[in-house]
Amino acid sequence: MYLNQSCKLIKQEQISSGGHTATIVDIKMILKNCLLHNANHLIVAHNHPSGNKKPSEADKSLTVRLKESAALMDIKLVDHLIIAGNEYLSMADEGFM
Repeated sequence: MYLNQSCKLIKQEQISSGGHTATIVDIKMILKNCLLHNANHLIVAHNHPSGNKKPSEADKSLTVRLKESAALMDIKLVDHLIIAGNEYLSMADEGFM
């Protein structure tokens, strides 16, 4: 989700679609789209088909890399949400960011 300076939604889009165990996330594509939409803030989300909302090590690593990369362009990663069935986990709320 691409957000403006006031954290109002500019646009949301699906970046990747994966299998049951993994998907490819291209940080460069995400940041390119942020710039194309003049986004100042970013929220990313993905699902865990297993229903387990606990972030994997890959989820944690991606969050750190995306946050640091976005910061170089003055874009703030606001949150990384994990959707698991009818529940979700906010990595920001849980202190993973």
